[in-house]
Amino acid sequence: MLDTTGIDFLNIHHYGAVDHLRGVLKMIDRRFEGKSFSLGEFGSRTAHAARNQGVWGDPAEASIQHYLAVGHYAIGMGASFIANWSWKDFRDCVFPWGVNHADLTPKPVLEAYRNMMLLFRTAEPRYEAPALYLVLPDSFRIGPETGRIHEGLRRSADWLISVNVPFGVINEGSLDRLPPEARALVWPLAVCPADVSFERVLRFIEQGGRVLLTGDPRFAEDRTPTRMARLEQLGLVAPAPAVPPFSVKALPQAVSFRTSRDGRVAWMPEPLELLDDRSETGREIYRRFIDESTNVERLRVTPDDGYTVTFEVALRDGRAVAAVNQSEEARQIVIPARGHLPEIRAGVAAGRTLYVQVNARGEVVAAAAQKGLTVGGAEVLKAGGDWAVLSLSGEDVRRLWRFYRSGRGRSVCVAMPVLRTWRAKSVNFVPASGHVLKSRRCRRRPVWRT
Repeated sequence: MLDTTGIDFLNIHHYGAVDHLRGVLKMIDRRFEGKSFSLGEFGSRTAHAARNQGVWGDPAEASIQHYLAVGHYAIGMGASFIANWSWKDFRDCVFPWGVNHADLTPKPVLEAYRNMMLLFRTAEPRYEAPALYLVLPDSFRIGPETGRIHEGLRRSADWLISVNVPFGVINEGSLDRLPPEARALVWPLAVCPADVSFERVLRFIEQGGRVLLTGDPRFAEDRTPTRMARLEQLGLVAPAPAVPPFSVKALPQAVSFRTSRDGRVAWMPEPLELLDDRSETGREIYRRFIDESTNVERLRVTPDDGYTVTFEVALRDGRAVAAVNQSEEARQIVIPARGHLPEIRAGVAAGRTLYVQVNARGEVVAAAAQKGLTVGGAEVLKAGGDWAVLSLSGEDVRRLWRFYRSGRGRSVCVAMPVLRTWRAKSVNFVPASGHVLKSRRCRRRPVWRT
């Protein structure tokens, strides 16, 4: 994606693994200029790949993990909507991308997908301008090795996502519209920027901004090493020759960044994003820059190893936290209190998700976890159940749960198993509007009548 001046909104389709999808989706985020981004089609490649390998049956658990993770990444990163592909499998050929079988029998993934959307239904996200921006090097992207370069930029976005820091994305050609809230830039593969782009970054630094750049920036747009003064302009000691990016074949054993005399610029001469294909070094370099060289805040989640990917979402009435456990084991996650968010402690199963929504009064109005959840020291969900809870009245679910369990009064809280078909006792649910929705005893899914 180049400069977005003439575009109203941005959209992609993605059918691959979710840990690849998140970086690709984030790279089209241009909310800084009022343009929403979205995921127009996605699906569970797990089911498709299984069919191609002759596997029979529906890999329901893997599909559910995929759909729930996509939804939590989307709401966490600020996407305006997601749409799955497709509604049902074909009748006349193997096409296992649907959320229904060919005869319209729902798959388990449809019910999990539906329940996730019910969980999110009262959230009204609002945009908060971030202090950190990822600068996409347009001058380097258009030319040889474009596929390798774009994969490096996806890694760059992914490393920032995995350190749990809010950030925006901007093109070199859009730096004249860099928001005033920006305090730091990550500029990967800044090899041959246009003079005007380089000068805009220099002005940003002179005004107190912090910048991390990788690659040797002493090449002009025509790839010739004719901008030899650039490192000195950044306050860095320059090695004698300019090093072409594709001549570097591996990272050195000791990897670190060099710092300018005034401490505002961190520079890695190596094209880090092209070389660290296992992401063994890049995430740590980015984390060090954010923690040591900037005053940009990030969520310091425990464990902080890149596998507990966590987002804080600003809402019209409060805040929300969405998290994905990308590790292969269950985790006890601790999210420290900050601002209007109380401390959150949750048990999250391998490959699964966490969601907590708190209103402006500090009341928990929606939550989901698998292995227990406490918010501000108060229990929301017990360990051992895979449940989501949603307050329909706007009251605290911790208080409503007590009424529901004791059988006193009317429940104003919906409790729904995330992965199973919905089985519930006959209960009156009262939504925020006050109109009572009566449900009959559920065998498969609730049928409402007003």
